[in-house]
Amino acid sequence: MKPKDYQFMDLGLFIPKHKSLVIGDIHVGIEEDFVEKGVFLPATQFKSLTTRIVNLIKKTGAEVLVINGDIKHTHGPPSNNTMNAVAKLIKEIQKHCRLVFTKGNHDSLIHRVLKHFKVEYFDHIVVGNNLICHGHKKALLRPAEKAKVKNIIISHEHPAITLREGIRSEKFKCYVCSDVKQYGRQCSLTILPSFDHLSTGMSIDSSRFRGFYAENIVDMHVYIFENNKVYYFGEFKPFD
Repeated sequence: MKPKDYQFMDLGLFIPKHKSLVIGDIHVGIEEDFVEKGVFLPATQFKSLTTRIVNLIKKTGAEVLVINGDIKHTHGPPSNNTMNAVAKLIKEIQKHCRLVFTKGNHDSLIHRVLKHFKVEYFDHIVVGNNLICHGHKKALLRPAEKAKVKNIIISHEHPAITLREGIRSEKFKCYVCSDVKQYGRQCSLTILPSFDHLSTGMSIDSSRFRGFYAENIVDMHVYIFENNKVYYFGEFKPFD
């Protein structure tokens, strides 16, 4: 189940005790991928993304925003447009709170713009007893960090759930909570949905998780955030 001190809102996670807001898989520049495929989008996507992030910071009163990997969409070198958009986003966030970044599997060469804006940049971070990492590989913790960790927060998997009624179906991004044995103890695992609105996610009823922490989970508690409310959808066995 969801740890009691976590708050889910608008595809992010807030930890009130530490005034820390966590979002992942922003995928700045994903519009370019759509254009290459012949799908043209209104030039409002980036503005909407920025507004959502700023609104979450203000709503929660977060003092720290953790972008948990994949700030950009492409695996390879980012385009000039993407780099400029990332720079613009960072500047806007830094007006409101401290920004910390964990490295994802899409984030090659992004360290240049992060260094320019003096953004703290890590493979993982530990906040209280919460390990925050992208989740595509195991976080290599120091002994002092291992001793603290009881909760693990990852992104990377893009979880979603498909609801069906007759011939109709609709996909919703979702949070997934489970228990995993890591670092010598049973830990809670929370998988965040992707924060961008253009990628629909991978249906947990038909797709296997790929990252280190999630690939062998035994059960899943599923939560959907829709219309400013969190809905608990019950317990699912992986890939039933």
